[in-house]
Order: sequence, then C-alpha cells, then structure tokens
Amino acid sequence: RVQVADDGQIFAQTKAGLLVALDAATGVKQWAFRYPRPYANVYPVGLTDKFVFAVHVANLYCFHRYSGLLEFSYELPGAASAGPAADPEN
Repeated sequence: RVQVADDGQIFAQTKAGLLVALDAATGVKQWAFRYPRPYANVYPVGLTDKFVFAVHVANLYCFHRYSGLLEFSYELPGAASAGPAADPEN
C-alpha cells in the first residue's frame, strides 16, 4: 500500500510488515518501522501535521511524522477491521 500524504511525504507499507516514510521529492527514506507480525492486513495510515497513526493486527501505533519516533502503542480490544482516522484536535 502506498499513500501520498502531501507534496512532501509518501508512506509505503509492505505485506512483510514494513512501514516506510519517504521524501516525496527525492524518494529518500526518512524513517522505517517493522511491525512485530509480518503478513497481516495492511490498512491506510491516518495523518495529522505532526503524527502518523497506523493499525496493525490489534495494535494502534502513533509515530512522530518526520522523525519516526514511536510516541505510543496501544493494544486494541480486538483485531482491527479498518485503518485509523485522525484530525488535528482528536
């Protein structure tokens, strides 16, 4: 799955469990995160101007958008069936 976030950033996720942020102008990798369980469902990420939210199996991950630092992860009460939605306030 590939998502063009805006003129500056692209997010790519692989079935093998890799989330990668790329510079949209150059294609240079900004950061990457390997999910703990490969070959699971891949859902679109949710974005704000500061954070990236990703759902993988039954976990919600929050990364700083440009550094890739993990802000938090949260175990959901069941397996996810859709990607996260995000806005600047919520």
